[in-house]
Amino acid sequence: GDIPVAQGMANALVRDRSHEFAHGIDGLGGYEIDSGLSVVSDSALEATHKLLQNVTEPVTYICVAPVTNLANLLKHYPEDAKKIKEAVIMSGSNEPVKEGKLIQ
Repeated sequence: GDIPVAQGMANALVRDRSHEFAHGIDGLGGYEIDSGLSVVSDSALEATHKLLQNVTEPVTYICVAPVTNLANLLKHYPEDAKKIKEAVIMSGSNEPVKEGKLIQ
């Protein structure tokens, strides 16, 4: 089936961070995607919440860094956590990470 594409949050939840140095001003390093996909009118928050309302089994949520959209989903709709079996995250940091600490 079709996979909806929605625009995520423009800023971090905790602190505003810019990663233009690594990913360019558009977040894709200037790489143009001609996929033919159209963006749905709902935000990523609302689109994900609506999708989760229709699942019959817990799903795998895949995050391609940052994980702000997942954090925002769980902040606004904590009951949606029951619909997520696992989160697979591809993320990184340009700062040292202290053991046992989660970063955004």
